[in-house]
Amino acid sequence: TVRQRYTMAPYIYTMARRAYDDAVALCRPMYYDYPKAQEAYDFRNEYMFGDQMIVSPITAPMKGRYSMQTTWLPEGEWFELATGSLLRGGQTVERSYAIDEYPIFVKAGSVIPLYTDKVQNLQKNDEDVVVAVFPGEKGGCFSMYEDNGDDQQYDTEYATTKLTSRV
Repeated sequence: TVRQRYTMAPYIYTMARRAYDDAVALCRPMYYDYPKAQEAYDFRNEYMFGDQMIVSPITAPMKGRYSMQTTWLPEGEWFELATGSLLRGGQTVERSYAIDEYPIFVKAGSVIPLYTDKVQNLQKNDEDVVVAVFPGEKGGCFSMYEDNGDDQQYDTEYATTKLTSRV
């Protein structure tokens, strides 16, 4: 939904800057990050969304009020964003989703900057940032990118803030 995108804007904006700096796409096929895993080729609709998330779009028709979706999770541990459930990677998981639910999974150990759900638009960028920490074996870090958001000085006038978690 639009609200979810607004909430994720600090993460998305940072990953967009990474695309600008390093030519690493925000949305990319799974086999870019997991080239040796056959599932990365088999689950064609799944994609990495930045470095810490997997999105598994629902492409099956609904049966009643739900659609069944099978998602491949690479090795490691993953959190289902909607439920907070911790899932073991290296397997496929199947779950039913209502029309307003999205299969998004976050790597354990990720640190994700978000806006609160009160953000109504992205006309200004002085909103409070909430840092979501997804526990993991080693902890994690994220370098959040910020600029003033309304001119062409993004290349030279910006800040990065290192966000870290420790076990």
